[in-house]
Amino acid sequence: MILNELTHSELMVMKSVWDMGDEVSLSEIVEHVNAQFEKDWKPQTVSTFLTKLVKKNYLQLERKGKSWVYRILISAEQYQEYEMTGFFRFWGRGSVGRTLTALLREEEIEKDEIAKLRSLLDEMDDDTVL
Repeated sequence: MILNELTHSELMVMKSVWDMGDEVSLSEIVEHVNAQFEKDWKPQTVSTFLTKLVKKNYLQLERKGKSWVYRILISAEQYQEYEMTGFFRFWGRGSVGRTLTALLREEEIEKDEIAKLRSLLDEMDDDTVL
């Protein structure tokens, strides 16, 4: 999947929408992005970023009754996968292990997540052709 690049500000707005879910209004997004990222953005500023996100096909603006709401077209998971793929393409395949090691040392991981990782690694080990 090829996605349009997001600026840091667009990503903050999009992250707020992902956190809140589908069908959110401008006022809800303004409140959330300002609280989450300690901003003091006015509705017009956020509206500008939302317009760009609509043009980049991350969101769709829809009429709901008398209000306008934003619907998610690209999920957070799709964006994360796109970003990680680009990261590893840029840095090379050898960086996967180093990156995972750094992440696992920094983040607390639940036991069930560890089990999933082990299972995935075992599965990949079985499928790998040397």
